[in-house]
Order: sequence, then C-alpha cells, then structure tokens
Amino acid sequence: MKDNTFNNIYYSPEKHGLQIVTQINLHLNDYDTELLVVWEEISSGRLLFARASGCSCPTIYTNETSSTLPELTRLGQLTEILEECSTSDRYNKINPEVVAAFLDKVREKLN
Repeated sequence: MKDNTFNNIYYSPEKHGLQIVTQINLHLNDYDTELLVVWEEISSGRLLFARASGCSCPTIYTNETSSTLPELTRLGQLTEILEECSTSDRYNKINPEVVAAFLDKVREKLN
C-alpha cells in the first residue's frame, strides 16, 4: 500500500492545483506546531487558507482539498486569528516582523 502522507495540499500543493503564498507558525515551541497557511488556487487566483496543528514533524492538512478550504476574501480573516493567538497564554509571542511579512504577502495577493 502506498503511503500518501506527503501527497496533500501542504506537502504537494501543485498536485492539487494550488501554490503556497505564505505561512506562519503560530505555536512556537519544540514539540508542537500550528500553521496558518495561505494558498492560491492556480486556475482561478482565489486565495484559500487553513489553520492546522500537529507534532513537530506535522502530517497536517491530510483531509483538505481546495474545495474544503475557506476562501480568503479579506485580510481581517487572518488578523482575527493572529490577534487571538497574541492574547492567549497558549501561544508564545510571534515576532512582529514575521507577522508583518506574512500579512504583506497576503495583502499583495488580495490587491
């Protein structure tokens, strides 16, 4: 039986008609990861996003496809998630420059 671990939208976005625009790790410690990823659907230019978590070597986004991801239509959809993380004790503080670079890449695509 073939292992499809890496045949998902995160590890092989091009196989799903997607490309990763940018990503940010929201949970910065040695054992866990929580990624917020923005993809562009190559055929339409639509932006899609998702947040998923796992261990430090994640096999995440295994059940998602471009049809199951929410569409990103405004920057506020991401800033709400980032604000939630910045006010929670569960998350380490993310470098503001990293957040700014993440949002700048998305802003470019939305405009």
